Amino acid sequence: MTDPDDLTTLVPKGLIQRIKTHFTKRIEKAVQSYRFNDADEDSITGALGQALSTPHPIVVSTFKGAVYSFAIESYKILGKGPGTPEKRTGADGIIQITVESDGKPIFAKGLPFQAKKLIRYHEPEVAPQAADMFRTSGSGIVLRFSPDGYDARDVRHSLAEEIDEEIPTPTGFAPLGTVMGDWFLKCEIGRRDLTFNRKEPDPNVEGKRGFWVFDTRILKADTNRPES
Repeated sequence: MTDPDDLTTLVPKGLIQRIKTHFTKRIEKAVQSYRFNDADEDSITGALGQALSTPHPIVVSTFKGAVYSFAIESYKILGKGPGTPEKRTGADGIIQITVESDGKPIFAKGLPFQAKKLIRYHEPEVAPQAADMFRTSGSGIVLRFSPDGYDARDVRHSLAEEIDEEIPTPTGFAPLGTVMGDWFLKCEIGRRDLTFNRKEPDPNVEGKRGFWVFDTRILKADTNRPES
């Protein structure tokens, strides 16, 4: 049975494995270059985004002759200065994936994230950002960087007492490869058709631009998770 939010039910297992391998190897590459960027969180975030992003779609053919392609893009969200999009959405950036079958789009999904160096991670600081991510986009992860590896946690676990839904992901932090290769490709984290548009007017703050776009509609900030 197919689930439109779960990529693993829409495409062959070989394609899923290829995407998972991409995430795993690219995250490993970013960790290996950590020491070149560790003076600044934005530099680490940018290096991870560059490692994950595909300059062009990666084509995968099946033994039955079907042709699929996938593309991964990571975008940094402006965070310096008052009233910037990061301050309003709680997110440092977004990771997006699109999949096509025989040249036709069949799947697109976005995952907002807030990133911290492990040595600077403080839950009282992160919790309000996690709440803003969930309030404005309906999903998100908190990323932690260290020279020993990157891990992440579903933002909903910071808000478990405030939201009325069963959270399908484990409570604690998990390796980023697991988060992206398993949780993200399934329907456990991320939102279908979610992107960030820096020119989009913020519906909650007059005169400010930069906000989420979902299926060509703006996500209104709300205390409940937007309808899937």
